Amino acid sequence: LAPFFNQLGFHVEAFDLQGFGVSDERKGHIDHFSTYRKDIALFLEKLRETVPGKGPFIYAESMGALITLDFLIHYPNAARGVLLTSPALKDNLPLSLWERMLIGCCALFKPKRTFSTHFEADKFTRDETIAKKIELDELEIRQITAKFFYETLKTMLFVNLNAKKI
Repeated sequence: LAPFFNQLGFHVEAFDLQGFGVSDERKGHIDHFSTYRKDIALFLEKLRETVPGKGPFIYAESMGALITLDFLIHYPNAARGVLLTSPALKDNLPLSLWERMLIGCCALFKPKRTFSTHFEADKFTRDETIAKKIELDELEIRQITAKFFYETLKTMLFVNLNAKKI
């Protein structure tokens, strides 16, 4: 999307959150979602220095959209606007009650233990070509830690309860 918006005269910047994309941190792990809020605040601060006088718009999708909503509840005036695609507001992982209990225990006692996300690209699109690209994308997270899962569920609940504050 960035090249498209750049051609229209917009200044577009992007970064990978910790544990996602090409970031150096462990994939699929975070100790606290507050880390993401700090990262976004720092990114926006640097962006304001780079492009002074322009209020930032934030675009995010899926887990990034959930993280953005959490950020905006804590910093409601941080962006001039926001565009979110398919925010992860609900737990859709096909996990049994036993798996959920195991992950919950691990979040307390073995927080970096990893679990499969049961990722299936065809759940994201009906287009077989795009599904194949997603399936082959090495940056897609297919394993998450117990702590990441716990923090995600906690943040989903927080966002759903506090969305009116944005």
